[in-house]
Amino acid sequence: MLLLLSLTGTLFLAGCAGRLAPTPTRTPRPTAVILDAVWQTINDEYFDPTFGGKDWRAIGDEYRQKLATCQDDRTFWLEVLNPMLFELGVSHLGALPSELAN
Repeated sequence: MLLLLSLTGTLFLAGCAGRLAPTPTRTPRPTAVILDAVWQTINDEYFDPTFGGKDWRAIGDEYRQKLATCQDDRTFWLEVLNPMLFELGVSHLGALPSELAN
């Protein structure tokens, strides 16, 4: 009986370990491509051609450098892409990943 419990415990723990460390099933997000696409869209379509007196090109360069610090998608959206947009000082300007936009 003791052997059976030990074996069951081992199988259960092995199953948990599999859930704690899943194998990635999707390719990483191309964050540089997303950042450049958002930057370019703002550059081309923003309602204020002076960007509120901000140097939009320099802002883009600064946040492209911050991409090197991104460890995951959350960091990209919360510490790189949206802060870049917030530099313009518009209260209703932000970005969401497509899976959260639905």
